[in-house]
Amino acid sequence: MLAARFALTLLAVVCNGASAAPTGAQLKELHPIKVAPNTYYVQGATEMASPENRNFISNAGFVITDQ
Repeated sequence: MLAARFALTLLAVVCNGASAAPTGAQLKELHPIKVAPNTYYVQGATEMASPENRNFISNAGFVITDQ
């Protein structure tokens, strides 16, 4: 469970905090979706890249391991 919390926290930091504070459109809350045991993805916005969404339209995936 601790590994899962760490992975989700790391994902949130990477997706939300890697650059300056957002301008224009607000960042949306992330919701990991389980696709297999210990395997998740977060779907980006379904829209064209633009200055308003700062091109945050990609998908991210992660796997939780024992390490």
